[in-house]
Amino acid sequence: MNPVTLPRDTTFTPTPDPLLGDILMEMEDIRELKCVLRALWHINRRKGALKCVTLEELATDPVLHGAMDEAFIEEAMARAARRRVFARGAVGAGQRRTTVFTLNTESQRRALQKAADSGLDLSSDAVEPPPAPAAGTERPNVFALYEQEIGMITPLIAEALKAAEEEYPLRWIEQAIWEAARSGKRSWRYAEAILKRWKSQGRGDGEPGRHIKENDPDRYIQDYVKRRGPIPGT
Repeated sequence: MNPVTLPRDTTFTPTPDPLLGDILMEMEDIRELKCVLRALWHINRRKGALKCVTLEELATDPVLHGAMDEAFIEEAMARAARRRVFARGAVGAGQRRTTVFTLNTESQRRALQKAADSGLDLSSDAVEPPPAPAAGTERPNVFALYEQEIGMITPLIAEALKAAEEEYPLRWIEQAIWEAARSGKRSWRYAEAILKRWKSQGRGDGEPGRHIKENDPDRYIQDYVKRRGPIPGT
């Protein structure tokens, strides 16, 4: 039997040591731990001085979705704040005002206070996309990327991704999926709307809104079936 190993391009998420000690001993519900660990994953992907995660991002997270509802996530994060893992605050103004959680460190508490005072708009605070694979490593196909960032592949989604590969460059699809995940709108419909806008208006980065076919779409379905088995429902 061949041993199963992590991919060569695996990334890592820093975890505070107290969480793996006394705080971990206090947790009795595995769902709370899942919520906290996923929050750390989001926090470490965000760019900017304030490294935070919103309740909306956690409520729509594909790893947590289905395992717990939004009310439980909110309570789990409140408990984590009481355990002093996270600091909680509200940033933004008007309808954009939202509750956020950041690590309960001195520097992040200062960043949170500054963001609250300035009315920081989180929609303009970018989330770092996954790093590009090192030379010689296999680039994940759009099926793997969709599962990682948005959710489970269904037959309808598989057909939609195949059609998108025939119409848009692969790098557009990757960026649209990342944008959907960053915005907390984890659905193919949202990513597809981004692609349609880029095609009609351009991407705003000097790249024209036109199709540049780069890949064979059938290869990605073949890769998915080889890696994960038949697509459900097919």
